[in-house]
This record gives sequence, structure tokens and C-alpha cells, in this order.
Amino acid sequence: MFYDDDHKLLHVHIPRTAGESIHMAMSMQCENYVKDEDSVPPASYIKEYVGDRCWNEAYKFAVTRPYDEWITSVWKYLTSNPWWLTQDARWARLSKKNLFHQAREYHNGTLQNWLDNFVWDCWVPNGEYSITETRPESWLGTDDVDLWDISMLPEMVDHIYNITGVHLLIPHANANVPQLRSVA
Repeated sequence: MFYDDDHKLLHVHIPRTAGESIHMAMSMQCENYVKDEDSVPPASYIKEYVGDRCWNEAYKFAVTRPYDEWITSVWKYLTSNPWWLTQDARWARLSKKNLFHQAREYHNGTLQNWLDNFVWDCWVPNGEYSITETRPESWLGTDDVDLWDISMLPEMVDHIYNITGVHLLIPHANANVPQLRSVA
């Protein structure tokens, strides 16, 4: 969650959907910006965390991407670092050797194999489903957050500027060479 009370701007971070880029942009443009460092909570938890006044006054937005792109990104991210496996109780019981072997198998395997065989019950918005049964929009759980497709970032930036006066320059945080996306 990224929040700026001065500009009444709140970003609900759906994992693997430009969250780090938006965090960087907000931290550069918003003086009293707050980031919840510990987690990527669903909107219902954020609402409770910031309180009714902040929630009701803020422009709330989230970014999503097509499911096939999103789940591929999640797969690459989670299987690229065996540490993530330790966050799931079932995988935490494995020895370090088995953990690294299992992570390598999933990372080097196919996405479909991962979808068919991987049960992930930790890194999900509500703990009720595995990550492979989750959609990016599951993090919202509410209809009062504007949902923007990742392909519409320039339009989103323009919309945020028109509402809040904040002009976000959104870098490609996960790219090798940072570039800024903006509307003039």
C-alpha cells in the first residue's frame, strides 16, 4: 500500500503489476508519502489500516494486467528465489537442499506444470485460495478502487494529475535501464 494524505492518493498494490514503479514515482512526488513495507495487503485491510476518513477522501487506484501475463510474472518471481517457498508452510518443512531442488524444477519447468502442481497458500490476498487459483483483481475486494490496465499507465498518470495535482513519473523499475513513462 502506498498512501499520501496531503494529496489524498492511495495505491492498492496488486503484486507484479508495476507496484515498485508506482512506489518510486510516489516517493519522488509526494512529500508525506507512506509505504507499508511489510506486505501487499488486500484493499479491505488497507481500508482498516488508514481509517474511514483517509479511505473515503483518497483517490484510490490499482493496476492490473491480463491474467496470462500476470500469472507468468508471478511464476517467474516466486520460482526465481527459493526463499519465497519458505513462506508457505508446506514448503518450509523441506530441507534446504530439497527446497533449492524443488525451486529449480519449478523455475526450469513450464508454467503449465507449475499451475497444475503448485499449491501456494501464503502469497495470496485472503489465504482462501492458492496463488494459481487467484486473479490479480482479487486484491481489491471492493468496487471503490479504480482499476487500471497496465497498458493504460499514461492515461492513469493524466487522470491522477487531473484529480490530485500530482504528476507521477513512473519509471520502469524492473527494467535494466530505467526509463520514465509520463504524459506531458
